[in-house]
Amino acid sequence: AKLFRVEGVRAEAQVYEAEWAYVPLFTRIRQIEKVKYEPYEGASCGVAAMNVGSGEGYSLEWRDVYSFRGGKYAVTVVCAAEPGTQVVLTVNGEPHVATVASEGLSEVSFLVDLKKGVNVITLGNPDADIAVVDCIRLQKAQ
Repeated sequence: AKLFRVEGVRAEAQVYEAEWAYVPLFTRIRQIEKVKYEPYEGASCGVAAMNVGSGEGYSLEWRDVYSFRGGKYAVTVVCAAEPGTQVVLTVNGEPHVATVASEGLSEVSFLVDLKKGVNVITLGNPDADIAVVDCIRLQKAQ
């Protein structure tokens, strides 16, 4: 047997994959599988969340978005939806809305405030489906 000891420091994640997110109404017990994780060509890890939205419980929720100092961050959502579809990004209870401008996998950007420590980010649209969500990317604003 071998015992390894690893030491390091915590780093702020810059990418949060859709497949890491919590989906409030997802269950296989009652066969509610509206949001599905499937292979998608062009996705950052080869898999994306499909059919996010059309209801509050069909959103993606990252409950552990960590920031060392807090402050302004640029959040980019990589997704595919019909042009004109609204993407609702809620950060610690504060909603931000942007519109998908083009077809295919594209980016929708937001400028948000993160608090120091753990933050909760929710992504969805209560009125329409976001066909594909690949990931969100965070970058400290200058």
